[in-house]
Amino acid sequence: MTALRRLERPEQAIGFLTDRSVLVRVCARYAVRQYGTDPPPWYRDRCADPGDPALPAGAAIGLAECGTRADAALLWPLPDHPVPGVRTRAVAGLRTLDVTDLPRRRRLPDDPAPGVVGEATLAPLPSAGLPPARVVAGGAVGGGAAALGTGVGVPVAGRARRRRTAAGGRGAAR
Repeated sequence: MTALRRLERPEQAIGFLTDRSVLVRVCARYAVRQYGTDPPPWYRDRCADPGDPALPAGAAIGLAECGTRADAALLWPLPDHPVPGVRTRAVAGLRTLDVTDLPRRRRLPDDPAPGVVGEATLAPLPSAGLPPARVVAGGAVGGGAAALGTGVGVPVAGRARRRRTAAGGRGAAR
């Protein structure tokens, strides 16, 4: 953060607003604010064109991190973006804003990008009032991702370890 604050030109800090790291984005927002620029309008301008092939993935999640729930209107078209990273960060951003639309969410587990599927099948936030992600991903609602219905949000290694433990294998209580 000190390095970003010591930049001689504020436009240098703006370049870090879409960084992959959340910590770098937070520090960049702080530095940009120190120079008198408000980050949410900058993010809104970047996300305004959902078909922009040069849209950095960090813009979608950055908007969600410092924006409001009203900014979800700018994020909803982004799960159709041609770049997988933008789609993934848009879905993560919608979860961050705690804005979920079940009909729109149904198609996300069928996305060809694993990151989008991973974000889409995470359990909804408690205030969303939706059925558990296991039901959404398991086909009861969506139908296309029945294989994701078990252990949603649990890494494959974690599921295998739980099966071994339940069967009395390695890791079971002795």
